[in-house]
Amino acid sequence: MTTPIKEITITCPKCGESYKDWYRASMNLTLDDFDDDYIEEASSVTCPSCKTKVRMGSLVVAEDGTFWVPGMSEVAALLGAASFAADRHRDQRRKDIKSSPYINHVLSVAEVLTHHEIEDIITLQAALLHDTIEDTETRPDELDHLFGAEVLSVVLEVTDDKSLDKAERKRLQIEKSPHLSDRAKLVKLGDMISNVTDVGANPPADWSQERRIEYLDWTEQVVNGCRGVHEWLEEHYDMALDAAREALGVSEH
Repeated sequence: MTTPIKEITITCPKCGESYKDWYRASMNLTLDDFDDDYIEEASSVTCPSCKTKVRMGSLVVAEDGTFWVPGMSEVAALLGAASFAADRHRDQRRKDIKSSPYINHVLSVAEVLTHHEIEDIITLQAALLHDTIEDTETRPDELDHLFGAEVLSVVLEVTDDKSLDKAERKRLQIEKSPHLSDRAKLVKLGDMISNVTDVGANPPADWSQERRIEYLDWTEQVVNGCRGVHEWLEEHYDMALDAAREALGVSEH
């Protein structure tokens, strides 16, 4: 028996976008009468934003009447953010002697947060996306559309205004860090841990020792404004800072 076709709302398991499509619970078809392309089209739906295709048979209905893919939402949300970041940073490199892919940095920021048992998906997505607006052509409305207003808000909190000179941007980071949201402070701590570790062990190839020391001192001022949000992350930063200073042969300030 063929059931009536109806319009449904589906939540994409990759980017989280909600969209409408047509759904028929069952169709009385002789599959030999149709080619493979038709069967594929008739038995799946495709997200208009990220083009993720989902089989109709894997959809379940939520309490609010929307359809989604069970067991994939959080993992898919993180993979969607990682995929987006990898695409936007694809032509960028870190300044170390090996010119490491820039995506390594944002992955390390998210990784250090998960290492300290931070499981909030908004925070982890923001960690993966934290440099997209500042360092790529990504627009705020793109992040809002694909990942939601909460993720965008955190990313904007940790985004510098590139129209200002570098010294002013660094001053503002120190000034603003105590006023960041808890999520933004977590991302900032992860970012500082990643950067301080690199400055100690894998620094930009053209940085003098003096510049490396000045950078470490600056991060300490930024992190001081973030303290009180996560003890383990703060201890991790302190250990990374001590190790970097030891590598540079300087004492703790």
